[in-house]
Amino acid sequence: MERMGRIGIAATSMVVALGIWAAAAMPASARELAASKAGKTSSTATTNQIFNTGSGSFECSKAVGNGEVKEGELRSEIRKEAITYSQCAFFGFVKVKFNAWHWKFDADGTGELEDEVTFTPEGAGCTIKFPGKQVLKSVIYANEEGGIHHTFELEGLHSRGSGGSCGGENVNGTLEGTLLSKLEGGTLEWR
Repeated sequence: MERMGRIGIAATSMVVALGIWAAAAMPASARELAASKAGKTSSTATTNQIFNTGSGSFECSKAVGNGEVKEGELRSEIRKEAITYSQCAFFGFVKVKFNAWHWKFDADGTGELEDEVTFTPEGAGCTIKFPGKQVLKSVIYANEEGGIHHTFELEGLHSRGSGGSCGGENVNGTLEGTLLSKLEGGTLEWR
């Protein structure tokens, strides 16, 4: 009888331990980026975008983005967007070219630069490359005007300058700015 009591206590302890382990193994409730329908998204800067690199800072007064919400992605932890920055100034060079930045935004507050970006201040004789596949923190989201307002406080932006005044390698760059994303004919929401 005493042995059956010990077996019962041991079995109960194992069940409790398994329940605690299973609860710990489950992911915390994740945030999501939700859309009211499938369709095209567009974004516009609401402040200047300020990039700090090992070569110095440059500021872009315009940023526009576009993306798409597909039918199976109405509620997702990830949203992709291509953002083109323009009207940028770098060390007095006002004609600056670079390709679109392909971002993957996570609802929990990170942004991943998916592809390499090349930044060229015309006439400076140099370039700065921002390698792809870098995940940066943090993106702060707020619901605003039927869309999602992004506040970028991204740290750890890697860049590699070559030639002229573009400097060398930097792993402590930043990107600061804000962007408002909207869905054509619908709404976007962070929750």
